Amino acid sequence: MKSENTQFFEIKKILEEKGLVVLRPDEYEDIYELVQRYYKDDALMKWFAGRDKAGIVSEKMFKIAVSFSKESLIYYDSKERNALTIWLHSDVDLKKIFKILKNGGSDIINLGGLNLLKKVIVYEYFANRIKHRQFGKHCWHLFVFAVKDGKAGRYIYSEKMLNPITKYAWENNIPCYAEVNKPEDIPALQKAGFQIRGSEKVPGSDINHYVLMI
Repeated sequence: MKSENTQFFEIKKILEEKGLVVLRPDEYEDIYELVQRYYKDDALMKWFAGRDKAGIVSEKMFKIAVSFSKESLIYYDSKERNALTIWLHSDVDLKKIFKILKNGGSDIINLGGLNLLKKVIVYEYFANRIKHRQFGKHCWHLFVFAVKDGKAGRYIYSEKMLNPITKYAWENNIPCYAEVNKPEDIPALQKAGFQIRGSEKVPGSDINHYVLMI
């Protein structure tokens, strides 16, 4: 398999050739307004923090995840910013609790107390255990696929935003992973080549966790 750096630069070149706007690390702050708006009604985020704090908690969690991913690919569909995608090159780490605490755990506690942090840790352990079972150690994780126009927009933008990477992954035998908790989010991912690998309940909740892969 190609090295992580080689994958990153080859994919980045493909995205730019397709006219997608790839962000530099110093531009990452620009993404969080769209992330907050998209995830404020997300079932998992509401389970973590309640309806009122779901948006801001999603922002904090995504900042943490991006901060300790070895490679991140973050891009918009165009300068109009109608769609946003974040891919993380993930190392499965069942001890992620320590990274969470080091890279923003105090912010999460301040927002929702220890109960919120406990839910985050339970979820991260649960999700990483499934990822490890499916892929072993390394994969490209579709971490965020957000559009301004909701569900219909996700289906419309799926091909443009996801196909460049899923096609590259398929051709180079590189695993890609995605997880959603709403059945209506699945068709957009299937359109880009993802296949459902299974579903489980998030521990301590009634939320479905659907696992998809390339």
